[in-house]
Amino acid sequence: MKKRQPLTPELNTVEVMALMWEGNPGAMSVIAQLFKLLGEEALIFLGYLDDMNIRGGQIWVAYKDHCKSDINILYSLIKARDSNLVDTINKECDYGGEKAVCSKPSFDLLNSRRETWNTSKKNGQKSTS
Repeated sequence: MKKRQPLTPELNTVEVMALMWEGNPGAMSVIAQLFKLLGEEALIFLGYLDDMNIRGGQIWVAYKDHCKSDINILYSLIKARDSNLVDTINKECDYGGEKAVCSKPSFDLLNSRRETWNTSKKNGQKSTS
């Protein structure tokens, strides 16, 4: 089993998205919807997903099966770290031993991203991270 590459502050937006969708087109469509809904804050949300060890096909199962293709429900359940959502993912996805979890957030990456965006906005620059 290949270990998932961690998200780090050095990664740009495209690299983060690629790591999170893991080649799964369904997951990519969900991530695109998240960016449409949340704008650049979607990167923070991807940090929540990653912190719960939810990537690729797991994102698609969460959205399609558990949330019945409703991006707002997915958003709410991930923010709440819903255990039923995690159970659905783990029951329906055999993802090479990777299991979704309801862990507490690790805010190092999230805060680093937020600081980068805030600095870019203050300087009148468009964020590339």
